[in-house]
Amino acid sequence: MEARTQRDLLLETVPALVERHGDIAATAAAEWYERVRLKDTGQARYDAVLAECFPSQAVQDSIRWKAGVLWGDPEQMARFLMNATDRWVKYSGRATIMQNVSRDHARYAIVPQGKACAYCTMIASRGFDYHRLETAKAAMHDHCGCQPCPQWDAKKCYISGYDPDAMLDQYEQAVKAVDKDRPAYLDDLHTNGRENEILEVMRRQHPSEYTDGVHGYSPERRDRGKQSVGDLNLATWADYRASLAERFIAANNPEWKLPPEQPTEVPRWWRDDPDLPELTVKHLNHLLYGSGERTGTGRQVASDWRYSGGHMHGYGWIADGTEFPENWSCDDILRNINQVIMQGNRSPRGIYSCVIGNREMKVAVNPRGKILSAYLVRRQDGK
Repeated sequence: MEARTQRDLLLETVPALVERHGDIAATAAAEWYERVRLKDTGQARYDAVLAECFPSQAVQDSIRWKAGVLWGDPEQMARFLMNATDRWVKYSGRATIMQNVSRDHARYAIVPQGKACAYCTMIASRGFDYHRLETAKAAMHDHCGCQPCPQWDAKKCYISGYDPDAMLDQYEQAVKAVDKDRPAYLDDLHTNGRENEILEVMRRQHPSEYTDGVHGYSPERRDRGKQSVGDLNLATWADYRASLAERFIAANNPEWKLPPEQPTEVPRWWRDDPDLPELTVKHLNHLLYGSGERTGTGRQVASDWRYSGGHMHGYGWIADGTEFPENWSCDDILRNINQVIMQGNRSPRGIYSCVIGNREMKVAVNPRGKILSAYLVRRQDGK
């Protein structure tokens, strides 16, 4: 099945699936709320309301944002939908409980089911302190097992395994560390805001307590702790992809592709050949999928970024560049790059030029011979 057909089918079926199972989750949550309320208060009559399902438009927007992987790595879409659909369906049940708490003038706590992440532990540490739908967000990330649990009488309320006082103690330890003895490693992590700094400290002070705990982190080990593919940092790559999301979703253009979640590695056949010029992961992904440089506040919006590169078919929209033919794979592009360098003319600026097929192709290299980029020269018709 063609990638475009897969995308259109997902846009039609997934929202319906989320709505159907979301209704089931909301109904079950409403029935549970009525039973718990009767048991805890003795008040016989209460008709719980059902929350709306996760918005279908938001589901479709997410699918469009991710749809680019269908042209290269459809298994990424399968993994994404497994996690996202679980989150979207759970939304209905949890929103039903929180909405009825607000309507019923009660309170609720966010109660983890087993070990939770540092963020969920932080909001769970407040205990039965939430009373409006918007004051706490549960199930906002993949694999979240936290549940909003209502209470009407704090003196009688006890949930086995839920100890908000211990959670609050961990949170306050991290607050103290940030405010009075700020760890040097926070500067290395480039955290954004005080809350994120507190969460990073929590993950390192009590790593075994959280699903996202960080063991053995120290400034000396920070380089080993950074995740990257070759010389391309994955956090930087994720920021770049996120900055494209708004344009990608708004355009709704089936010809556009979003850069893959995982950068492409330089093929082994290229790395193992000593006669081929040096090519890094960063420059390979630049010429294939583009790259971005922040120019403004660092927000994930296109107006604060300057883009370049992106010449593989489907990615020219990113920097308004030319695209290689649709039938050129990554290996094809690399072989043609080598042909341009071997047979083409070299300018004083280090740009090789050669006609490949019926198109002029250029390859930029630095003074040491490292490949920086490659692209087709724009024709008179603008393509």
